[in-house]
Amino acid sequence: MVLFTLVSWSKHETLRMTKLMIEYAGGHTCNQIVTDTPAECDGTCYYLGSPCPTCHLPYVTDGTDEVRRARRWDVCRFVAKKLGRGLPAGPGHREGFFEGILNSVQASFISGRNKPDDVRRNQQANYLKDVEKWLKTNRFLGGNSPFFVDFIFFVLMEQHNSEFPGFTSSLPNINKFIDTSIRGLPRMSSFLARGINGDSNRVYTLYVNEVTQ
Repeated sequence: MVLFTLVSWSKHETLRMTKLMIEYAGGHTCNQIVTDTPAECDGTCYYLGSPCPTCHLPYVTDGTDEVRRARRWDVCRFVAKKLGRGLPAGPGHREGFFEGILNSVQASFISGRNKPDDVRRNQQANYLKDVEKWLKTNRFLGGNSPFFVDFIFFVLMEQHNSEFPGFTSSLPNINKFIDTSIRGLPRMSSFLARGINGDSNRVYTLYVNEVTQ
Protein backbone atom coordinates (compact mmCIF):
# COMPACT_ATOMS: atom_id res chain seq x y z
CA MET A 1 0.00 0.00 0.00
CA VAL A 2 1.38 3.40 -0.99
CA LEU A 3 1.46 5.51 2.17
CA PHE A 4 2.42 8.77 0.47
CA THR A 5 4.21 10.16 -2.59
CA LEU A 6 6.81 12.93 -2.59
CA VAL A 7 7.91 14.78 -5.72
CA SER A 8 11.08 16.83 -5.35
CA TRP A 9 14.38 17.84 -6.88
CA SER A 10 16.99 15.19 -6.04
CA LYS A 11 19.24 17.69 -4.27
CA HIS A 12 16.46 19.48 -2.41
CA GLU A 13 17.09 19.08 1.30
CA THR A 14 13.44 18.06 1.83
CA LEU A 15 14.09 14.78 0.00
CA ARG A 16 17.06 14.03 2.24
CA MET A 17 15.09 14.86 5.40
CA THR A 18 12.23 12.62 4.29
CA LYS A 19 14.49 9.65 3.57
CA LEU A 20 16.15 9.98 6.97
CA MET A 21 12.77 9.89 8.70
CA ILE A 22 11.70 6.85 6.67
CA GLU A 23 14.88 5.02 7.63
CA TYR A 24 14.40 5.93 11.29
CA ALA A 25 10.73 4.89 11.39
CA GLY A 26 11.35 1.52 9.74
CA GLY A 27 8.65 -0.73 8.33
CA HIS A 28 8.56 1.02 4.96
CA THR A 29 9.99 0.55 1.50
CA CYS A 30 10.74 3.25 -1.07
CA ASN A 31 10.58 3.22 -4.83
CA GLN A 32 12.24 6.24 -6.42
CA ILE A 33 11.90 7.03 -10.11
CA VAL A 34 13.09 9.87 -12.32
CA THR A 35 10.24 12.20 -13.26
CA ASP A 36 10.10 14.53 -16.25
CA THR A 37 11.84 17.75 -15.27
CA PRO A 38 9.64 20.86 -15.54
CA ALA A 39 10.78 22.60 -18.72
CA GLU A 40 10.32 26.05 -17.21
CA CYS A 41 12.66 25.48 -14.24
CA ASP A 42 16.35 24.58 -14.15
CA GLY A 43 16.36 23.33 -10.56
CA THR A 44 18.47 26.11 -9.07
CA CYS A 45 15.64 26.60 -6.58
CA TYR A 46 16.50 23.36 -4.77
CA TYR A 47 18.75 24.83 -2.06
CA LEU A 48 16.26 27.39 -0.77
CA GLY A 49 14.23 25.05 1.40
CA SER A 50 11.05 26.81 0.29
CA PRO A 51 8.60 26.19 -2.53
CA CYS A 52 9.59 27.22 -6.02
CA PRO A 53 7.01 29.57 -7.59
CA THR A 54 7.93 28.21 -11.02
CA CYS A 55 8.02 24.42 -10.72
CA HIS A 56 5.89 24.22 -7.54
CA LEU A 57 8.17 21.61 -5.99
CA PRO A 58 8.35 19.92 -3.61
CA TYR A 59 4.92 18.49 -2.95
CA VAL A 60 3.67 15.48 -1.02
CA THR A 61 0.34 13.63 -1.09
CA ASP A 62 -1.28 10.51 0.34
CA GLY A 63 -3.96 10.39 -2.35
CA THR A 64 -6.47 12.27 -0.21
CA ASP A 65 -4.59 15.08 1.45
CA GLU A 66 -1.68 16.90 -0.14
CA VAL A 67 0.76 19.70 0.51
CA ARG A 68 1.81 21.57 -2.63
CA ARG A 69 4.37 24.34 -3.07
CA ALA A 70 5.45 23.24 0.37
CA ARG A 71 8.05 24.47 2.79
CA ARG A 72 10.33 21.73 4.09
CA TRP A 73 8.72 22.16 7.51
CA ASP A 74 5.25 21.37 6.16
CA VAL A 75 6.49 18.42 4.11
CA CYS A 76 8.39 16.91 7.05
CA ARG A 77 5.45 17.39 9.42
CA PHE A 78 3.13 15.67 6.91
CA VAL A 79 5.59 12.79 6.46
CA ALA A 80 6.14 12.39 10.20
CA LYS A 81 2.41 12.06 10.83
CA LYS A 82 2.10 9.44 8.08
CA LEU A 83 5.03 7.50 9.52
CA GLY A 84 3.74 7.76 13.08
CA ARG A 85 6.74 9.81 14.19
CA GLY A 86 4.99 13.11 14.83
CA LEU A 87 5.60 15.66 17.54
CA PRO A 88 5.56 14.00 20.99
CA ALA A 89 3.08 15.41 23.49
CA GLY A 90 4.26 17.07 26.65
CA PRO A 91 5.91 20.27 27.88
CA GLY A 92 9.31 21.08 26.47
CA HIS A 93 8.58 19.84 22.95
CA ARG A 94 8.33 23.28 21.45
CA GLU A 95 7.89 22.94 17.72
CA GLY A 96 7.21 26.65 17.18
CA PHE A 97 10.27 27.62 19.20
CA PHE A 98 12.61 25.52 17.08
CA GLU A 99 10.85 26.47 13.85
CA GLY A 100 11.55 30.16 14.50
CA ILE A 101 15.22 29.51 15.22
CA LEU A 102 15.84 27.22 12.25
CA ASN A 103 13.99 29.48 9.83
CA SER A 104 16.19 32.38 10.95
CA VAL A 105 19.30 30.24 10.53
CA GLN A 106 18.34 29.20 7.00
CA ALA A 107 17.26 32.69 5.93
CA SER A 108 20.50 34.31 7.09
CA PHE A 109 22.52 31.44 5.60
CA ILE A 110 21.09 32.23 2.16
CA SER A 111 20.82 36.02 2.35
CA GLY A 112 24.32 36.42 3.80
CA ARG A 113 26.16 34.81 0.88
CA ASN A 114 27.75 38.15 0.00
CA LYS A 115 29.19 38.62 3.50
CA PRO A 116 32.65 37.47 4.65
CA ASP A 117 32.70 33.86 5.88
CA ASP A 118 33.75 34.76 9.43
CA VAL A 119 30.81 37.17 9.74
CA ARG A 120 28.41 34.53 8.47
CA ARG A 121 29.80 31.85 10.80
CA ASN A 122 29.46 34.10 13.85
CA GLN A 123 25.95 35.13 12.87
CA GLN A 124 24.87 31.51 12.42
CA ALA A 125 26.43 30.45 15.72
CA ASN A 126 24.60 33.27 17.50
CA TYR A 127 21.25 32.11 16.10
CA LEU A 128 22.00 28.60 17.37
CA LYS A 129 22.93 29.47 20.96
CA ASP A 130 19.49 28.46 22.31
CA VAL A 131 19.66 25.12 20.48
CA GLU A 132 23.15 24.55 21.86
CA LYS A 133 21.83 25.28 25.35
CA TRP A 134 18.84 22.92 24.87
CA LEU A 135 21.06 20.07 23.69
CA LYS A 136 23.23 20.39 26.78
CA THR A 137 20.53 18.60 28.79
CA ASN A 138 18.58 16.86 26.01
CA ARG A 139 19.79 14.23 23.55
CA PHE A 140 17.40 15.43 20.83
CA LEU A 141 15.35 18.52 20.08
CA GLY A 142 12.42 16.25 20.93
CA GLY A 143 13.91 15.48 24.35
CA ASN A 144 14.80 11.80 24.86
CA SER A 145 13.71 10.74 21.37
CA PRO A 146 13.76 12.45 17.97
CA PHE A 147 10.84 14.02 16.17
CA PHE A 148 10.72 15.45 12.68
CA VAL A 149 12.48 18.70 13.61
CA ASP A 150 15.60 16.72 14.58
CA PHE A 151 15.99 15.52 10.99
CA ILE A 152 15.45 19.01 9.60
CA PHE A 153 18.13 20.31 11.97
CA PHE A 154 20.56 17.51 11.16
CA VAL A 155 20.40 18.22 7.41
CA LEU A 156 20.78 21.98 7.97
CA MET A 157 23.88 21.40 10.07
CA GLU A 158 25.29 19.11 7.38
CA GLN A 159 24.73 21.97 4.97
CA HIS A 160 26.57 24.37 7.29
CA ASN A 161 29.53 22.04 7.78
CA SER A 162 29.79 21.70 4.01
CA GLU A 163 29.77 25.47 3.50
CA PHE A 164 31.95 26.21 6.55
CA PRO A 165 34.16 23.18 7.29
CA GLY A 166 34.24 22.50 11.02
CA PHE A 167 31.37 24.88 11.72
CA THR A 168 29.79 22.79 14.49
CA SER A 169 33.12 22.01 16.17
CA SER A 170 32.69 25.28 18.10
CA LEU A 171 29.23 24.10 19.23
CA PRO A 172 30.02 20.91 21.19
CA ASN A 173 26.44 19.96 22.06
CA ILE A 174 25.26 20.37 18.48
CA ASN A 175 28.34 18.50 17.27
CA LYS A 176 27.51 15.64 19.64
CA PHE A 177 23.91 15.67 18.39
CA ILE A 178 25.14 15.19 14.80
CA ASP A 179 27.83 12.58 15.45
CA THR A 180 26.21 10.59 18.25
CA SER A 181 22.49 11.25 18.59
CA ILE A 182 21.46 11.10 14.90
CA ARG A 183 24.25 9.02 13.40
CA GLY A 184 23.93 6.68 16.38
CA LEU A 185 20.30 5.84 15.65
CA PRO A 186 19.70 2.25 14.45
CA ARG A 187 20.65 1.79 10.76
CA MET A 188 21.43 5.49 10.37
CA SER A 189 25.22 5.38 10.13
CA SER A 190 25.28 2.80 7.33
CA PHE A 191 22.36 4.51 5.60
CA LEU A 192 24.16 7.87 5.54
CA ALA A 193 27.35 6.23 4.34
CA ARG A 194 25.55 4.90 1.25
CA GLY A 195 24.52 8.39 0.16
CA ILE A 196 20.92 9.47 -0.19
CA ASN A 197 19.99 11.77 -3.02
CA GLY A 198 22.17 11.04 -6.02
CA ASP A 199 24.52 13.35 -7.83
CA SER A 200 22.48 14.84 -10.66
CA ASN A 201 19.80 17.41 -9.89
CA ARG A 202 16.79 15.71 -11.44
CA VAL A 203 13.17 15.60 -10.35
CA TYR A 204 12.30 12.38 -8.54
CA THR A 205 9.04 10.83 -7.44
CA LEU A 206 9.42 8.87 -4.21
CA TYR A 207 6.72 6.27 -3.54
CA VAL A 208 6.69 5.20 0.11
CA ASN A 209 5.00 1.90 0.88
CA GLU A 210 3.99 0.54 4.25
CA VAL A 211 5.21 -3.01 4.78
CA THR A 212 2.38 -5.32 5.86
CA GLN A 213 3.20 -8.21 8.13
